[in-house]
Amino acid sequence: MDNPTADPSTTPLEKLLEVMQKLRGPHGCPWDKEQDLSSLRSGLLEECYEVLSEMETALHTNDWSGLKKELGDLLLQIVFQAQLASEKNFFNFSDLCTSLTQKLISQHPHVFENHPEPLRNLQTVLRNWEKLKPKTNRNSLLDGIPQTAPQLLQAECMGTKTAHIGFDFDSYNTLRTRVDEELAELDKAVASKEKANIYHELGDVFFSLANLSRWHNISAEVALRGANQRFVERFHFMESYFEEQGKNIADATAQELDRAWQKAKETLSKTACLTESHSPSS
Repeated sequence: MDNPTADPSTTPLEKLLEVMQKLRGPHGCPWDKEQDLSSLRSGLLEECYEVLSEMETALHTNDWSGLKKELGDLLLQIVFQAQLASEKNFFNFSDLCTSLTQKLISQHPHVFENHPEPLRNLQTVLRNWEKLKPKTNRNSLLDGIPQTAPQLLQAECMGTKTAHIGFDFDSYNTLRTRVDEELAELDKAVASKEKANIYHELGDVFFSLANLSRWHNISAEVALRGANQRFVERFHFMESYFEEQGKNIADATAQELDRAWQKAKETLSKTACLTESHSPSS
């Protein structure tokens, strides 16, 4: 197995697994050989965020080249961990594929089994998924939400899981009214100047907004990342704007900062529109 890529009879997946095995082998790479589950955790999280970022790019510009690269990097994380497990005789990559295939088939009896009336209603399918999930030691429907996930993502997962059994808002307007109610309660808490109250009500506002995102099939985490990125781009524009005038942004007045911010929004918005209009057609 000197060079797996030189054998034309092997599939791309087989070549990838062989390369990973060689990297971890006796004559492999010192860095790869030292890695374990603990050291790989941060890399996995980073790659997930990179994939999310490139998904946004693909959605808005129809440029999927970055997504291809980042999905490959994410696959490496999975292949790497499967190799670690294989070395300890726990499971291998093929076991992962078999397990996933069996799970998909068992969760979709309305597709893979003969039913007199195939399920075509999404809500019915979602309810059935909860019933079909294997019995575990979990005491609650919410126990399966990873506690290491970002809090906004956890809020989305909670709403999604409870919605599967019908515990959800009946319309967007009802949910939107709830957001207004939570904001009003936050205003009262701020007026009371009680820190604990403000803390509590602010959390409720975030939770409601996460549900608002879920209702539109938008990730609150990704939406916030986009807002952060826009803020950074606009602020960089402001810094350059004042620098061109021979002025330090720290010395600008509040009015000057506001005018520069509005100019950044207008200029970058036009640039974004121009970029999107020249993106490849879908």
